[in-house]
Amino acid sequence: MKLTYYGLSNIGKFRANNEDAYLIDPSNGIFAVADGMGGHNAGEVASWMAIEIFSHLNSSEAYKDLKPSKRFVRIFEFIHRLINSVSSKSPMLYQMGTTLTVLLLKRGKYYIGHIGDSRVYLIRKGKLKQLTKDDTLVQSRVDQGLITPEEARHSNDAHILIKALGVGELPKFQFLKGRAKKKDIFLLTSDGLTDELSDDEIIEIIGLSPDLKSSVENLIRSVMEKEAKDNITVIMVEVGDKWPVVPPPKGMTPERLPAIKRRRGIRKFLPFKI
Repeated sequence: MKLTYYGLSNIGKFRANNEDAYLIDPSNGIFAVADGMGGHNAGEVASWMAIEIFSHLNSSEAYKDLKPSKRFVRIFEFIHRLINSVSSKSPMLYQMGTTLTVLLLKRGKYYIGHIGDSRVYLIRKGKLKQLTKDDTLVQSRVDQGLITPEEARHSNDAHILIKALGVGELPKFQFLKGRAKKKDIFLLTSDGLTDELSDDEIIEIIGLSPDLKSSVENLIRSVMEKEAKDNITVIMVEVGDKWPVVPPPKGMTPERLPAIKRRRGIRKFLPFKI
């Protein structure tokens, strides 16, 4: 399966640090976004841990031969328990947690593991479809018919998560799968994008962009022209070879963002070397 991809993250206008993290691992068909939460730098640490641990375990001998559903379950559970353990041992990281949304593309199929309010969209034949469901209080109200999706989007409670990795009891995450067709485009994003842009605005911006790189940059630029109160992370992946692969900007790793693994004191919590 030939894949074309591009990803960027932006701190936004008001945040002091970037609590988003992402993973692009085309050799294993893996793309992921995590959005951390917690005081001080705890959110940044939680999202980084989720990305680093998933990347390491997904390619390890003990996990790589498992079926995607079982592999995702085990890795998500491992991440949850480790973040929970780390946060309980450090006052600076108390109650940190993170969303995690992972896309696997393999042999003509897609597999998605998801918890939180980051999202995966599928663009097929020019139409945008949200594949994941937000684990938020307002989404639960929408499901109960208490409010409309548009009311949910503008609610003051829009950012209240009911599920996240590392917080509380072990949560159940969403696992989705389906057929990936040539020219399908998958869009992974943190809520920094979807808070500011509607689905109609997103597909319009992508439709007016000549390639993946421009699409990602124009989406982030459009958010920055608004309030941009949160960090913004966007990854786009196309099945096929319509557009050339464009490397990320100079100084940004195509595999992971952020590169905070150099911070001493955090690596000691991981059960493997990075």
